[in-house]
Amino acid sequence: MRPDGPAGAVRPGGPAAAVEPDGPAGGAGAAPAAAVEPAGPAGGAAAAGPGRGRHGDPPTGGGRPGDPPPNGGGRHGHPRPTGRHGRPPLRVGLIGFGLAGAAFHAPLIAAVPELRLATIATSNPERSRRARERFPQAGVVPDADALLDTADELDMAVVASPNRFHVAYGLAALEAGLHLVVDKPVAASAADARRLATAAEERGLVAAAFHNRRWDGDALTVRRLLDDGALGRLFRFESRFERWRPVVDVKRWREQPAPEDAGGLLFDLGSHLIDQALCMLGPPARVYAEIARRRPGARVDDDVFIALEYAGGVAAHLWMSHVTAQLGPRFRLLGSRAAYVKYGLDPQEAALRAGERPDTPGFGREPREGWGTLGTDAGVERVETEPGRYVAFYEGMARAVRDESPPPVPLADATRGLEVIEAARVSAERGAVVEPATG
Repeated sequence: MRPDGPAGAVRPGGPAAAVEPDGPAGGAGAAPAAAVEPAGPAGGAAAAGPGRGRHGDPPTGGGRPGDPPPNGGGRHGHPRPTGRHGRPPLRVGLIGFGLAGAAFHAPLIAAVPELRLATIATSNPERSRRARERFPQAGVVPDADALLDTADELDMAVVASPNRFHVAYGLAALEAGLHLVVDKPVAASAADARRLATAAEERGLVAAAFHNRRWDGDALTVRRLLDDGALGRLFRFESRFERWRPVVDVKRWREQPAPEDAGGLLFDLGSHLIDQALCMLGPPARVYAEIARRRPGARVDDDVFIALEYAGGVAAHLWMSHVTAQLGPRFRLLGSRAAYVKYGLDPQEAALRAGERPDTPGFGREPREGWGTLGTDAGVERVETEPGRYVAFYEGMARAVRDESPPPVPLADATRGLEVIEAARVSAERGAVVEPATG
């Protein structure tokens, strides 16, 4: 079950082939990570049951053949190094080393002392070379089967493969007794996301969705302003993720129309915008959407507008587009006392793609010229952007496994986002306002 090439041995129910992602991840402390922590049930965190259990350590008596000794010995019985709190770091296996795996997951995992990047699965020779060069402490294996065959030497699996393989790899990792992180969108349907959550709960394992953009600096700033009442009563929440990419790259799997690929902008960038809105405002009462293919040769949506209507009268308007020649504000919030307007993207993705380490001083801080403004026509003031902290996601995963705290992004939250995506597609087909279904 290779993450990026022809299949080797395939586990029952596993995919036959995969290619690693080439789009944005999706692909997300000093800035209060708790300020954008999810509300609601902890989808993948149940009381410990069969399998490895909440703390990531094998049972002291009887575990699976080949399980490391209870004191946390490594592959050859040697003591494992200890993390910040004197406990062995949780051993993480990463499936996929495309953009999502290489630029986001691997460096973020490596920046958390309580985690150790132990194994990377990729069948692409050039990516294998880069993985060994950048993370020499990690073993590199050719496919997901090889990684899962050594599950007794791991505590957690991270699925950063293309979307069509998220559920199959996730279920296989849970079956192997591993705690789980799945990149967004966790599945192509809310029903499949619920399958993952149920499998995790039945085994007493932690499972989370990688919605890293909860920890964008501008999202943290918006949450702070809302919590502080700086806007007064909120009228409208506007959020954009726009680009100017007028030419279709037919080689990208995200441009393919097969339903299992969950391609197009609604699943890609829309997953981020919807998750941020739900995280800050809660679930909407009604959904309206316009979904279009604008570019010549486009086979998936590339220009999307979504309106979320809330019972209290707040409206959330979300735009995602590949055909925006002049970009609008990233955030614009209108309230009874003031408005907040913010242009430009959080700097973390660009820094990670340039090879910067997320644990270096100043990482995630935005220069003053990028700060948003708060005020009215009578006058505005610059508002310092909170430092972005994608690393907070993996810090939260370590706490969830070790200390039984809620996952940083429960699968229940990701499922609600997929329910909104499904409602948006129904709305666009009917040209009508719809109510999102709930499982």
